[in-house]
Amino acid sequence: MNNKQMDDNLIPAKDLKRGDLFKKRTGSYTYLRISPSAVKFLGRDPEEIWGVSFNGNVAQLKPDTLVRPVSMRDMHQNLVDLDEWEGMIGCKDRSTQ
Repeated sequence: MNNKQMDDNLIPAKDLKRGDLFKKRTGSYTYLRISPSAVKFLGRDPEEIWGVSFNGNVAQLKPDTLVRPVSMRDMHQNLVDLDEWEGMIGCKDRSTQ
């Protein structure tokens, strides 16, 4: 996929629905959009768009920030990549824990 095709897939973060998966424009981590009720419960700014990654990273975005909607396959790939990285640097991978 070339840069033009990738840019065509971008949408404003405000168009994501609760539970949608997305990546930041230049990011590699996949985030799950947090529901407005969860944002309120956590005491976060309700005017911002919030997401959480598989490893606990949190994304805070302005509503007009462009993001790339992705599938669960992308979230799984983040896990695979992490396991491969940990194996390469000699860490114990999660599959043996």
